[in-house]
Amino acid sequence: MKKIKNSIRLCLNAVLTTLVGMFITSCEEGPNGGEVVCLYGSPWAEYDVQGMVTNETNEPLKSMQVVVKVQEEYAWSDTVYTNEEGKYQCNYGITSFGEECLQVIVNDTTGEYESDTLHIAPNQMQEIEKGSWNVKYNVDADFQLKKK
Repeated sequence: MKKIKNSIRLCLNAVLTTLVGMFITSCEEGPNGGEVVCLYGSPWAEYDVQGMVTNETNEPLKSMQVVVKVQEEYAWSDTVYTNEEGKYQCNYGITSFGEECLQVIVNDTTGEYESDTLHIAPNQMQEIEKGSWNVKYNVDADFQLKKK
């Protein structure tokens, strides 16, 4: 009985190892058709989102809530607030190939200004760095809020 359990365990380990290898491996040719390079791990995308929030007369607005949401379902988000100069910055990384859309939302916590939203596609982002399984984007999102 012990021999059968060990055989089943070994077969299960072989199947799981093969499946994991298929899903977390990336192979590509090196520069100029050189040696094939294989990578293991997860793809990674880093987004550096920054901008400025002003009113209609271009005066900076401080303490405005800025929410950055990722992906179509916008399940992941980060919240920052503008500083005295109306500027904000949010830097984060997620496991992905960098093909996500961003939604940037500005809310006035005082209720004096209307909220505003930008939808940013990957082709609207400035690609700073790209590797085989990683990419870094710089995203500028400025807002000019209108009074209610």
